[in-house]
Amino acid sequence: MALFRHVISGTTPGEQWSFTLHSEGNLSAGDANAALSSAITSAYGAGFSTITAPDVVTTLASTATIDPATDGQLTRVEAVLSLAGAATEEMLPFQCATCITLVTAVANRHGRGRFYLPPLAAIVLDAGRLSASAVSNLDTAFTAFFDDLTTAGLEPVVRNRTGHVSTPVTEARVGDVIDTQRRRRNKLQEAFTVISV
Repeated sequence: MALFRHVISGTTPGEQWSFTLHSEGNLSAGDANAALSSAITSAYGAGFSTITAPDVVTTLASTATIDPATDGQLTRVEAVLSLAGAATEEMLPFQCATCITLVTAVANRHGRGRFYLPPLAAIVLDAGRLSASAVSNLDTAFTAFFDDLTTAGLEPVVRNRTGHVSTPVTEARVGDVIDTQRRRRNKLQEAFTVISV
């Protein structure tokens, strides 16, 4: 069974974002990446686009075959995408990221994983948190995402790269608190106004 590292990446105005997850399956890297491309497209079709601003665009899906003994990359394929949000509201700040937590049967930190979505549209806010409807939307969208992967024969796993061990994901969760990924804004050129003192 092959071990894969998948990366979904895209752009925001002047910046880039990406998220990574791992899977195992008896597929070629090309077929695994086709499944990944289909999965993120399904997430957009299942409602992710409605809570994402048009200037947040998913541009690339890539899949690497990983050596399970060393976690080194063996091969890599990619597919160009153009999936943009459809919300009328502007996006949240660059560093605002909603976390999808991956849970396994292993009850320690090696049994948990996560990935961070790009900034959502401002419509998702309710008193500073994700609204119940936004959480429901993400649930529906990423259920479709994982369904596409498993239907294609890919089993999502949490990868412990220190011990070179994969643990099957038993569930994914999304919370209502927006997290911060400062690296998603660290290349922005900031404009300053001088305040008289």
